[in-house]
Amino acid sequence: MSWRPLTIAAFLYWGGLVCAQEIQVYSEFRRLGADGRIIEADRAGKPREILSPAIPRNGFATFYLMVRGEPGNSYHVYLGENPEGILKTTLYRVGTGAADTLEPVKLPVSGILAESTLIFALDVWTPATAPVRRVRLEAQLNSGDRWIIYPLELRLQPATIPLSPITFGQLAPLAAPSSDTAISALDPYLCGKTHKATESGLSLRNLIRRNASQDVALAKKLEITHGKDKVRAGILKALGVPDAPSWCGEHKMASPEDYLKVRDFLYKLAIEAQ
Repeated sequence: MSWRPLTIAAFLYWGGLVCAQEIQVYSEFRRLGADGRIIEADRAGKPREILSPAIPRNGFATFYLMVRGEPGNSYHVYLGENPEGILKTTLYRVGTGAADTLEPVKLPVSGILAESTLIFALDVWTPATAPVRRVRLEAQLNSGDRWIIYPLELRLQPATIPLSPITFGQLAPLAAPSSDTAISALDPYLCGKTHKATESGLSLRNLIRRNASQDVALAKKLEITHGKDKVRAGILKALGVPDAPSWCGEHKMASPEDYLKVRDFLYKLAIEAQ
């Protein structure tokens, strides 16, 4: 596929009406409703701008993809990778109601827009053998002769997730912030709590829990080179607390994306371990 000029949003003139055709990308902690807005449970704080996210090797990274166009128009959604053949991507349609259920779709995704907004979850797997480099991944929307492209420049990290990380934690209620599911996976590591892993089929919360379990596996791996105290102290600092009892007694996050500070710390520590 040829590479076209990069545009995040465009205002187009169709049939005498001015309408917005756009693509937006959000982190896994900003669940979107059918209207394309962040649901109330995940709305606290200012959303991160997702343009050049860091992602681990031998692991997954997950994003929300919102595509908006004019109802009644045909559409085609593609993913473009440069260089090709490094990543393994899976695209899911997100259920309308719960903003959590997922249905795998094959690319390109084509159809007629019944509503103005389509919501997808983009799951990206990076193999352990991938080089530490940048990879461009584009979400591309075609409708008629119009192309709208959202460019992601993924920064493949030295951080490599250990093989077969164990999944920890329960799925938080749908009405709870998405970060609560990630915290449930992190708590056994920080607090010694044990949460029996609950199952609910393919869902965004399951992906969030899986990704947080990857973080725990990476933290344990980094203990080998940096020591348990340094790793855990850094995680607690990222969470904004001075010690484990302060966190384990009652933990709250001002924004669901505050959990990403833990992931940022672990990736930076992995760079130091080189």
